[in-house]
Amino acid sequence: MDTTELEVARFCKVEGALSESPLWHPRRKSLFWLDILEKRLFEKRFNSPGDDCTRTWEVPEFTSSIALCGSDNGCLWMVTARSFGRFELTTGRYDVFVSLPIGAKFRTNDGGVSPSGDYWFGTMAWDMADGPGRICTVSPDGKFQERFDGIGIPNTFCWSQDGNRFYLSDSLKGKIFTHQYRHGLVDNKPAEILVDLGDVGGEPDGGAIDFHDNLWVAIWGKSEVRAYSCEGALVYRVKLPVPNVSSCCFGGINLDWLFVTSARVGLESNELESYPDSGSVFLLKSPVKGIPKRAFSSR
Repeated sequence: MDTTELEVARFCKVEGALSESPLWHPRRKSLFWLDILEKRLFEKRFNSPGDDCTRTWEVPEFTSSIALCGSDNGCLWMVTARSFGRFELTTGRYDVFVSLPIGAKFRTNDGGVSPSGDYWFGTMAWDMADGPGRICTVSPDGKFQERFDGIGIPNTFCWSQDGNRFYLSDSLKGKIFTHQYRHGLVDNKPAEILVDLGDVGGEPDGGAIDFHDNLWVAIWGKSEVRAYSCEGALVYRVKLPVPNVSSCCFGGINLDWLFVTSARVGLESNELESYPDSGSVFLLKSPVKGIPKRAFSSR
């Protein structure tokens, strides 16, 4: 493991209840992210002065995941608690592409665009007593499918560079799984456990893949982002000045910066006093470059 201390700085000061889904937009040279619980979308230009947001939008529903639009730089695709659709950045207009039949007791969570072009995302119960979540997809032609279930809180949604491995975390179980991915489908074989955090604590959350096929994962409750090799070896560990680290992505012109989101939800008032930057977005110069995020394109 590389124990080199990586310098972390605050990129944007925001009191995000649940800041999530950081997304680098290469054409706009901006970082986008969500506050799921406050129904907000944020943008900050990479070279904009200070640590204030460049722009903020209200979104119509609880929105948990966003993706680049393959045909229009002026919009983003987003998964909400009730639908999958396209958000126009100029007007703030949201157009539903597919309604999601997931039930009122559940909401969507993390997601990402697969090598085959489908949008994969997870669902989770508002109350864990209502059962585990599911893994679902929306195809470019608008077909909704439930792929498999049994995941308490689905997160990460990353693929290896060759597209043959699919990484999925269950934050409730504290485990990161790896699935074989072929021809747009996950094999029926049981998932392999890549990492089990049961002995060290913390919950694996959102993640990103670097140029060397390491998986970078935010560890909720442990003030860390960790990078694991495809064999599950710990390669890098980054300490953050907040306890609830929620997700990460690579960005910057050369994809050599790592952006990290965080959250205030679940923290007591004394903890918020101790960690006043909770909910903000951080960045650090990465020791390795990332790979570009796939865009979603409808047909």
